Amino acid sequence: MREEIILYHGSKNIVESPEIRVTKYNKDFYFGFYCTTLDAQAKRWATRFDGKGILNEYRYIPNEELSVKVFPEMSEEWLDFILNCRSGKDLMDYDLVVGGVANDKVFNTVELFFDGLIDKTEAISRLRYEKPNLQICFRTEKALSLLHFEGTDLGPTARQHARGKTDYPVSFVFIKASQGTTIRNRYYAADAAHARRRGIAVGAYHFFSTRPGRAQADFFLKTAAPRRGDLPPVLDVELTRRQIAAMGGEKAMFREMLAWLQRVEARVGTRPILYVSQQFVNTYMPDAPEALQRYDVWIARYGEYRPYVRLLFWQLTARGRVAGIRTEVDINVFNGSKEQFEAYRKEACVK
Repeated sequence: MREEIILYHGSKNIVESPEIRVTKYNKDFYFGFYCTTLDAQAKRWATRFDGKGILNEYRYIPNEELSVKVFPEMSEEWLDFILNCRSGKDLMDYDLVVGGVANDKVFNTVELFFDGLIDKTEAISRLRYEKPNLQICFRTEKALSLLHFEGTDLGPTARQHARGKTDYPVSFVFIKASQGTTIRNRYYAADAAHARRRGIAVGAYHFFSTRPGRAQADFFLKTAAPRRGDLPPVLDVELTRRQIAAMGGEKAMFREMLAWLQRVEARVGTRPILYVSQQFVNTYMPDAPEALQRYDVWIARYGEYRPYVRLLFWQLTARGRVAGIRTEVDINVFNGSKEQFEAYRKEACVK
């Protein structure tokens, strides 16, 4: 068994689901999710502006299948790599990069070199006597899949509870109707009927599997039996990389997703909604066919502010509370005002 490593990430938020962010400015080891083995370093980063921050803790299990680049010291190779990354010219296909992170003194030296005020020889000479902190950059989804959230310096998330009023005013609800081609929610019809009687807008969603999209669509339509006036049906896509590979790759996944969406759209008279994570958007949607990109998106992204993508609904937490339900529930918001939501209901409801 490979030895597990505890890593830390300093942030203003609890980050249970790390993701690779594409930001305006390139970083030392390019775009990725940055961690360190040094908790003090992560704390300093989280509290650098106002003294407040959260130390997120993760368990990492090394995998020999990853392409890993390690810089044991601040060498000429390290400096060239950072220069390429910061300049947006990184062409290396590494899953994980490990090496020094600039403290203030190191950062100043690197900046002088980047600005052309000192040459590489002088920069390396100055850096030779510095002891850098350590940064570990997870640059691919494959690497991120080996990072498991353990908790924060606030304590394990399983012990956290929302404070204040948790009885959210409910204006709409999406209920799971089916999964794949064999699994039905036997409570769907009753739950939907109860919600309608209370004046709550109802929609149904289908949990996507590796089965043929058209067959899944027919199974969903038979199970949910969408009614006139219901919210648009939702396709919930949470496939793993292994499942996508088993389907035949991204193109095959897109084909089957479209088969479901188009089949359902033709039957209910309105365009379904696509439910995915921010990671799915970042990883797969740039390569999705135009026919798929025309569908409205519902994003699941926890512990952060509103997702950076055009979206219709946002699922901001899976730990909400509403009156009448004992367990925690997903809390979602419509991306617009109450008036805009009512207008959307009239325009996009099942015909």
